[in-house]
Amino acid sequence: GEISQRPMIIPELGQRVFKTDDFLSGKGLSNIYRELSSKELTAEEIFLAPADNSLAKKTIGIFIIHFAAFLAEVSYFYNPQKIILNGSLKKSADLFLPQALEIYRKETIDFFQFREVVISSLDHGACLGAVLS
Repeated sequence: GEISQRPMIIPELGQRVFKTDDFLSGKGLSNIYRELSSKELTAEEIFLAPADNSLAKKTIGIFIIHFAAFLAEVSYFYNPQKIILNGSLKKSADLFLPQALEIYRKETIDFFQFREVVISSLDHGACLGAVLS
């Protein structure tokens, strides 16, 4: 099946299970925040939340940890040389990707690490097909 439909168990949210696509996306950030706070915010609102919004920070932290783990799983299974990031989060990648990559590089065996991450310039890339090279 599609990797986006793979279930993810999230210990930080009481072992709640999400499909990858419902967790590692803009919608996923909103889902995490809603689980923590019972309030609705968009991914953009979460990233732009004031510094004293501890639940927004916790949301982003949970997302980053699981995004890094997902990148490691993709690396071990497919061993791609390049990751192309697309979708709702590509516009805010600079707000989470450096931290996720730092964790990924520390926790992934060097041999399996991809060499490059690029942000796609295509909109609606999933409709055009996915490429792992």
